[in-house]
Amino acid sequence: MCKSKVKIVYDVDNVLNNLMDYICEAYNIDIKKIRRYDISENIELTYSEKNKIFRAFNDKDIFLNLKYDESIGEILNCNNADNNIEVHIHSLSMNHEIESVKYSKIIELLKNIDESNIVFEVGSKKSVMHDVDVLVEDCIENCVKANVKKFCILLDKTYNQADEYGICEKDYNIIRVRALCEGIEVIRNKLSI
Repeated sequence: MCKSKVKIVYDVDNVLNNLMDYICEAYNIDIKKIRRYDISENIELTYSEKNKIFRAFNDKDIFLNLKYDESIGEILNCNNADNNIEVHIHSLSMNHEIESVKYSKIIELLKNIDESNIVFEVGSKKSVMHDVDVLVEDCIENCVKANVKKFCILLDKTYNQADEYGICEKDYNIIRVRALCEGIEVIRNKLSI
């Protein structure tokens, strides 16, 4: 009997790259004022600050200048037939130019990834991926919606605190980590890779 593959899905923005940190630094916005993932819901941000962030989300040049986490190459070390692990990348972009920039960067950094395992979308709402065993995210609401089979790795951000959303992380098998490298280590330990 063939054992099904364990599907690990990584988000891109603020997981593999430094999007929000970059925007806040570039526009001199205090990241601590961002308490909600949806920028429009952040009451501490001024109207001007919100507009700067929204413009940045639509600016290809912002995405061209992002840094990607130095441990990004490690995610494919979990991806092989021997341990029945399959790595996927899932990301939302506001326009096709940004989608293209991110896609090119992922292909450059993850040379051995199966391109059919990359799902990029354009629009304002990210779809929920199904049949996910492990999800690596920065949005706590995406962890809740995804209904993952095993667990969700949530990179700790000012805008994804459970108390802000009234969410009990244990109820959704959410494991909060400080950095991508820590999340990769948790995945390896929990899946015995």
